[in-house]
Amino acid sequence: MDKFPRLILLLGSYDPETKNILYMLREYIARHFTQHIYALLLEDLEIYRCRKNRKDYALIIEGGDFPVAYLFHQLNLTNIISIEKGGDEGAKEAGQKLDITIHEKLPILEKLKALIDIVCLTIILRHKELTRCGEYIELTFLLDMGAEPNKIKFLWNKNIPISTMVKELLAKYGFTIHFYMNEKELLEETHRIVYYNCLR
Repeated sequence: MDKFPRLILLLGSYDPETKNILYMLREYIARHFTQHIYALLLEDLEIYRCRKNRKDYALIIEGGDFPVAYLFHQLNLTNIISIEKGGDEGAKEAGQKLDITIHEKLPILEKLKALIDIVCLTIILRHKELTRCGEYIELTFLLDMGAEPNKIKFLWNKNIPISTMVKELLAKYGFTIHFYMNEKELLEETHRIVYYNCLR
C-alpha cells in the first residue's frame, strides 16, 4: 500500500438523514483507525490552487466542527494543520500559517477531478430511496475522469431496491457493493472496507 496518510472520500445524498449517517461514518473512521486515515465529506471540502517557493500546491480545507487544512504538493501530503473556520476564511488562515499564496478556488467538478488522484478510496452511501441521487452524478463524473472502479465501494441499505442503472454500473465497472440492514451492520461493513482497502 501507499505510504500514510490516506484520505477517503465519502459520498451520498444530502438529505438530512443520509448526511447524519455520513458524519457518523466519518467520526467512526476517525475513532477506529488512528493510522493517519482521514475520511472527507465532499460537502465540507474546498480545494484551492496555490504556490509556495515557485512550486504549485493544492490546499484542501475541510469544514465542520473541527476544521482542518491539508496541503499537497505533487499528490503528496506535506502538511496538516487545524484551523478556526472552514471555507474561504479557513483558506486565508491556512495561507498565512503555511506561508502559501492562494490563487483560486476550484468549482465542484474540478474539485472532484482533483480528488481522484488524492484519495485512496471512495465510499458511496445509498441509504434512502427517495432522494435526488446526486451521488450517481458525482460517480459518473469520477469514472469519466479516470477514477479506478476498484477504489470505489458502495454501502447499500438492503431495504432499498437496486435500480436498473445501478445494476448496469455494477456490471460494466465491477463495483463492489456491501449491504447493511441496520447501524451495526453499516459500521461493520465500513470497518471491513477501510481495513482491507487502506491498511492491507
